[in-house]
This record gives sequence, C-alpha cells and structure tokens, in this order.
Amino acid sequence: MEKGRDPVSIKIEGEHLAAATTKFKNRDFHGTITECDKVLSLNPKSELAFQWKGTAKFKLGDYSGAISEFNSAVNIKPEFAKAYNFRALAKVELKDFNGALNDFNKAIELQPNLVNIYNNRGFIFRKLGLNNEAKADFIKALSFNPKSSVTYFNLAFVNEKLDEKEEAITNYNRAISFNNTFGRAYYRRALVKIELGNSENGCLDLSRALELGYSQAEKAINKYCK
Repeated sequence: MEKGRDPVSIKIEGEHLAAATTKFKNRDFHGTITECDKVLSLNPKSELAFQWKGTAKFKLGDYSGAISEFNSAVNIKPEFAKAYNFRALAKVELKDFNGALNDFNKAIELQPNLVNIYNNRGFIFRKLGLNNEAKADFIKALSFNPKSSVTYFNLAFVNEKLDEKEEAITNYNRAISFNNTFGRAYYRRALVKIELGNSENGCLDLSRALELGYSQAEKAINKYCK
C-alpha cells in the first residue's frame, strides 16, 4: 500500500485508470481524459494518468496539450521512458525536430528496447539531414522488427539520399514483400530504377503505384513513360 493513502481511494483510482485504458483502446479519447481527471483528483501525482491523458490529447490532435501532460508525467517520474517517447512524437507534429530528437535520445537512454523508438528517432535524423545516423537507427529498428515494411521503406529512402541506389532497390523490395499494397514504395522504387536506366520496369512500378492510389505516380508516368 502507498504510504499515507486510503486503500479505498487507491482501489477507486485503479478502477478509473483501468477504465481510461479501456476507453483509449476503444478510441473514446474524450472518455479517456475524463477517467484520467478522476484519477488525478484522487492522486495528483499519478504519472500514468498524465501519460494516458497526454496520449488521448495526441490522438485528438491537441499536440501542445499532450506535451503539457507528458511534461507533468516526467516531472513526477523522470525515468519514465514512454512519456519522453510520446512527448517526442507530439513535438514531431509541431515540427520541433530538435526537441523531439532530445526526447528520443532520453527515452533510449532510459529504455533502449522501447518499441518503435529507433524507427522514430531515425525519422527525425532523416528530417534533420543526418542520413548516416538515420540509416544506423533503421537497421537497429529492424533487429527488433525484421518484418516492418515501413522501416524498410525508411531505410531505402535514406539509401537514396546516400546514393546507395542498389541498396535502395533491395530495401524497397523488402518493404513491398511485407506490404504488397505499399503504393509509395512502388513509386520510389520506380524512380530509382529509372535513374539506373531500367525505365521499362520503373514504368511498371509507376503503373502499380497509381493502381494502388498513389496519385503522384501519374505525373511521373507522364514524364518518363510516354
């Protein structure tokens, strides 16, 4: 039992926190916030309530509000890696890439095996033009989830930036092998193939990308495949 806490209050707090997580899973984000507020009325130092409240605000598009909740969570529990990760994601939405990078670094320092953290940080490195660092993070991310089409796509995109065209095609192939409706991956692979002189196969990829609804492929078809 928490020191100085009424056991009935602790029980009710737990029930509201459980309700908050259930409502979040059911995409009732306003309901999640309401349940978290009930928790915080009983225990103003519940870092989990602030975390769930912040995540719900993130889902509702209130990124500044989410950051405020995550600030409270890490002030209460400075070693709360998930809160740094979530705060970083909110900062990404607000285009604060340097702030996001600092938070991802802190989350990795505290919990190196946190799900998706290396893919998330790799994305920030890519946005900041730090392509070698991004490449290393995407490779690390694949060691945790070797079937992630998104991570293979991100790695291939960085391969392009590093002028590693054959590697880019290999990784776009892998992205497509794990998600054969990944229109943007067909599109990017097509452009690399065309750049390498393989226009016929590149145009086939562009046609497939357009079939899958990736509208930018139409402009490329008109440019390269007529």
